[in-house]
Amino acid sequence: MFDEKKEFAEALAAFINLSLAHQPQTAEYCADAVEIVDARNHVFRLVPNAGTDEELNRFSLQGLCRLDESSLELKPDAGRLMAVAKDFFY
Repeated sequence: MFDEKKEFAEALAAFINLSLAHQPQTAEYCADAVEIVDARNHVFRLVPNAGTDEELNRFSLQGLCRLDESSLELKPDAGRLMAVAKDFFY
């Protein structure tokens, strides 16, 4: 069965991983945000030096991540991404 929320969360996680990999500083010091331009088509963009503003569909990279205890790196938080998905897919 097609699950829009899960597919959205997976696409957002992939975008976050790419964004974190291309940061010049470590993820802990990243001040960028992800803007969800089109949730249904999984269109995201990185907004430099922006914090979370849910009214504008912007979420800080740090706010969408959790600390992975084995690697001690920030990784997308599946629970948080699903919570964001619920805002777009009822």
